[in-house]
This record gives sequence, structure tokens and C-alpha cells, in this order.
Amino acid sequence: MPTVTPSELPSLVAETGYPVLTEEYERQPAFYAEIGKVRPVDSPELTAPMLGHRELINPGMQRHAEIEVGQEIPGGNAFEGYTVYSKIRKFSRAMVIPKEMIEASNGQAQVISLIERAAQSWGELAAVQKNEFAAGMLQKGTLTAGSAAYFDGSFVGNTDPTPGFIYDGLPFFDTAHTLTGSATTFSNHTASLALSASNLETVLTALRVGNALDERGERMVNTPNVLVVPVNLEGTALRILNSELLAGSANNDVNWLKNRLRVVANPFLTDETAAWWVGNDTRGLQFFDSGMPVLETVYDVRTQSHIVTSTYYFGGSVSDARPWYCANKAAS
Repeated sequence: MPTVTPSELPSLVAETGYPVLTEEYERQPAFYAEIGKVRPVDSPELTAPMLGHRELINPGMQRHAEIEVGQEIPGGNAFEGYTVYSKIRKFSRAMVIPKEMIEASNGQAQVISLIERAAQSWGELAAVQKNEFAAGMLQKGTLTAGSAAYFDGSFVGNTDPTPGFIYDGLPFFDTAHTLTGSATTFSNHTASLALSASNLETVLTALRVGNALDERGERMVNTPNVLVVPVNLEGTALRILNSELLAGSANNDVNWLKNRLRVVANPFLTDETAAWWVGNDTRGLQFFDSGMPVLETVYDVRTQSHIVTSTYYFGGSVSDARPWYCANKAAS
């Protein structure tokens, strides 16, 4: 007699697989959540839940006009900005359990061991792949040739008109981003600028002044709050931002950069280990996440095998380039 019946397999997967899967998935750091806004993939506010989302960058209304008491209030106009296309990607993997394994005298022990090992691996790999994708957006975001792997937001019924690039048809990090309602451009990329206190000041000024423009080209507030670095630059970043006095200074200057940004040392940033990024963890980058993988079981009568599947959904897009800056990374 089999030690595991086919009808028992789904509950066995749930009882033995999910605890291991959950523990391993939650053990992994979610670096993507430290640099961007995370949205549920099944949210009803999305254009197509589980598939993708399309949204306008809202330039907002015109500024208030100064008027005299009793004067008629002038009307304003709204116009459409760029459209952001976001694809929600489906990731799956299957494990085959032959009928003969279940029917073996020690079938239950074999099946439990197999499920636990698979669940542990899937829990870790799902978190790793999400982190790799987010890191890829930062690393490939400088390429003048673009990267369809990270910046093609096309999904069912919605074709991204600028595949490989962000909403304005340019790389995420570029020296001349265009605005919809102004001839003014802004830059969020410097190819050669090593991480130092003075260079960080330069980038902060660029973000807070040069990039602090809305789609009409009018002034706005642009406040960076995070410094993202590969792990080999973590020490440099912490010394710059945590020193009481200006790092590397012989004049006991006050370190005005102290605690101004939160450091995220991301081990998945491996393309160029001298590059660094400054941004805002609630503006500019958005991720669509279903959470940990879901396990399901089906029976394939053709192969007389039970199939255990692991599936999750994830995607990311740039909703605004202004809050982010990349330094010391080539554009090719």
C-alpha cells in the first residue's frame, strides 16, 4: 500500500512545504523594498491586476494666480504627461514526483524530504530574483542602447511605445531628460564621479535644485533620502554620512551630510563596483509584488506523475526619473 495517497499530497505540500518556504523567504533581505514603493499585484487600482499597469504622470494644475479681491478667479488647465507602462512578470518552476515514489514503502519520507528541499530553495530564489531585478534596473538604467529585460513595460493589450527605455524614451539615467510641458531638460547621470563627500554634495545639489522641476518646468521640492552602493563602498558611504566632522577633512569642519541619507549596501550591484546612486525610497521607483511563492499540486496522467509548482509575480518600473541620480557609471 502506498504511504501517501494522491489525495493527501496537496495537504502534505501545504503542511511541510509552506513552513520551510516562509522561513527561507522571510529570512532574505528585500533590498527592492528599501529603494522603491511596493504595490500588490492584485490591487483593483491597477489597469490589469496580475498582468500590468498603465498610468499617466500627472503634471497637476497650474499655479495659483494672484488676484484682487472681487476679481473673477481665472481658470486653469490640466494636460497629460508621459504614460508609464509597467509589466507584472510571472515566475514559475515545477517539480515532478513520480507515482512510483509515492507508492514506495518509504514514500512519505521521500516525498516530505523532496518537498522541504524544494520549498527551501524556492523561498530563497524568489527573494534573490526580485533583488536581482531591482538591482538590474539601477545597473542597466544608464545604457544608451536601453535594456528590454528591465524597461519593456508591455503587457496584454498594452504595448509600451518606448521598450528598453523609461517613459520619455530615454535611459533611466540620462543627461538630458525632457519634460512634457517645457523645453527645459534635467540630468540624473554623471559617468565619472567617484563617491566622496564633495561629490555627494554635487549630486544632492543637482537633485534638490536642477532636478526639482515638475512637468511644466516649474519649481518643486525634490528631497533624496537614500544612498545606494555596492557592498565594497559601504564603508566609504558610512564614513561620509556618519562622521561627526567632515570625512577626510583636516580642518574640523562640521559634517553637514551626517545622517542626511540612509545607506543601502546592495550585494546584487555587481556590474561596476565603483558606481553609486542617490534617490528617494518612496518616489521614482515602484515594484509590483505578490509576496512569497504559492505552491500548487496537479496530477499529469500522461506521465503518471504529480507536479508541484511554485509561482510568484513581480515587476518594476520608473514612475519618475527626477528623484534618482546615478554617478560613476558608464553609459555603455
